[in-house]
Amino acid sequence: MLPPKDFQRPFMEIRKSTIRNAGKGVFATDYLPAGTVMDEYKGKKVSLEEVDKYHADNDYLFAINNNKGEIIHAVDAEDVQKSNWTRFVNGARTPSQRQKINVRFQQYGKKMYLETLRDLSPGEEMICDYGPMYW
Repeated sequence: MLPPKDFQRPFMEIRKSTIRNAGKGVFATDYLPAGTVMDEYKGKKVSLEEVDKYHADNDYLFAINNNKGEIIHAVDAEDVQKSNWTRFVNGARTPSQRQKINVRFQQYGKKMYLETLRDLSPGEEMICDYGPMYW
């Protein structure tokens, strides 16, 4: 069972993704204007050494950079008990999926947040670009 406080927000719901073989996805339940910062990408803070040693094949890692663009640590949201709903936002892979990108993960300070790139309507799945390193 998902932890209620970290997986429920009044503006979204988690359900089967529209992306084939993607599992669960996140859908807007309310109108969300462009530029809305919805939540922090939460998970376990891991060092670069831990990433290299234990987390190399983890699909739920986001790197956190310093102001010089150097990676200082990563956030690992693989463990449902230590993460939140943002871990269920799916990435676009195909050209048709890429046309649907409507959110992004953006670093503010030393944390990663999910924000809308354009207005979202109720029922729209939140889809982001995981970047070239993911695929």
